[in-house]
Amino acid sequence: MFIICRWEKAGEVSRELWEKAGKQGLLGVNIAEHHGGIGGDLYSAAVVWEEQGYSNCTGPGFSLHSDIVMPYIANYGSEEQIKHFIPQMTSGKCIGAIAMTEPGAGR
Repeated sequence: MFIICRWEKAGEVSRELWEKAGKQGLLGVNIAEHHGGIGGDLYSAAVVWEEQGYSNCTGPGFSLHSDIVMPYIANYGSEEQIKHFIPQMTSGKCIGAIAMTEPGAGR
């Protein structure tokens, strides 16, 4: 039987859920420890993805936050940006998002 999460009923993911994920080490798994992550690798991140799938709780966007947005900042951000954003993102206090478009989209 599928269990509906509180956030699904509310239509939004609470800050509390993000902060709990941060405390449990589920955000920024593959971010280096010296940047505030746990220093895991792609396989470590895959365990998080798999467990979220098993629990039918894939909607919060942890993977986008942790595996797309955070590495961009950690790899290409200035030292100041890394020190400011990465610890907040691994704790769930700052949530990363991305917006993309394709050439000619919206014409």
